[in-house]
Amino acid sequence: MTKFATAASINGDTETATRACLNQLSGTIEPSNVDFVWIGISPAHQYEEALGLLQSATGDATIIGASSAGEFTEDGVVSGGMSVAAVASDSMAFSAGLGTGYGSDPQAAVGSAVGSLDTDIQEAYPYAVGLNFHDGLVGNGDEVTMRGYQAIPTDFVGGSAGDDRRLEETAVFVGDQVSTDGVALGVIGSEQPFQQAVGHGHKRISDGMTVTDSDGGTVRTLDGEPAYERWADAVRDVVEEEYEFSLSGIDPGDPEWVQLLTRFEFGIETGDQEYKIRWPGITPDRSGPLSFATVIPEGTDLFVMDAQPADEREAQRRVGDSLDGDLAGVLSFACICQSNILGDEFGGAVQAFGDQVDAPLAGMEVYGEVGLSSGDMRGYHNASLSVLGFPSG
Repeated sequence: MTKFATAASINGDTETATRACLNQLSGTIEPSNVDFVWIGISPAHQYEEALGLLQSATGDATIIGASSAGEFTEDGVVSGGMSVAAVASDSMAFSAGLGTGYGSDPQAAVGSAVGSLDTDIQEAYPYAVGLNFHDGLVGNGDEVTMRGYQAIPTDFVGGSAGDDRRLEETAVFVGDQVSTDGVALGVIGSEQPFQQAVGHGHKRISDGMTVTDSDGGTVRTLDGEPAYERWADAVRDVVEEEYEFSLSGIDPGDPEWVQLLTRFEFGIETGDQEYKIRWPGITPDRSGPLSFATVIPEGTDLFVMDAQPADEREAQRRVGDSLDGDLAGVLSFACICQSNILGDEFGGAVQAFGDQVDAPLAGMEVYGEVGLSSGDMRGYHNASLSVLGFPSG
């Protein structure tokens, strides 16, 4: 039997918040019986203190997690706090490893994390799933996702660590270890199958534009023209029709600037009538280049996309419908873009999703989502919801 418990606290004191979470968990699982802990923590807290308290209370439990840009459980959002999921199971095995130096050498960081894992779990159990959390500011989400999969060929769920939208420093955790330039990988074996799903609410609204000049996440030209101008041409009519301002009337320092770059993101077609989304929301001005949160190679065909709150709610419904069966609980990783688009509706959407899957839910807002399965090798996403359902048996 598998037990899955969730907890959250918005208390500003780290010790008080962590002990409050442990007290909530104890209503379902005695902390000393916990086998696995996932945690998302706001940078407002002291990571080492929270992890030390969790490890002391749970003993030999495998602990993995990351800093967050917002935290939630099935009861709603607790931004600026922490969210926790705990699992006790006699039909699962857990292992996690930490690699550092991710910014300078992603391959070595992944190799170090894998070297600390018990990868025999995959051989010992008929079903397995991987977890991948990494520094959210490096911009190598595609690479670290695929390198994790190459080292541990199984389905993966996770995300790019956040820092409450400060864009200053993110962290990942394994046990009581913290790295601000690292990769945390986990593997879970089970006697019953996991359920995994990922989805977004964006729809294509433009023809394709080929990246003709780029460097890392900076795209200078599309089809040989300034990238910002191509994007602006694609969205100008919609903006003038639906908003009380024009593109030329907003300043890059205004909230509307990021709001538009978040609503009208770009999609990369994956060849199956689907798109993986790429966020240009760190574009600083109208000078020409667009700045993305991940690498965009030259030769990539980009399509301008659009998403409104109703689209995101529908996307979450579809993801929920993909989880079929009796679940012990769900881990959920939602992009900050979804939260930005939904605005005040985000908390209600989280609760509605918890009601839909009818299982305990814990998760966080992230800077990019890992959602890779044998049927969907897109791997790394933006503006999406990636979830992992734990079997009850």
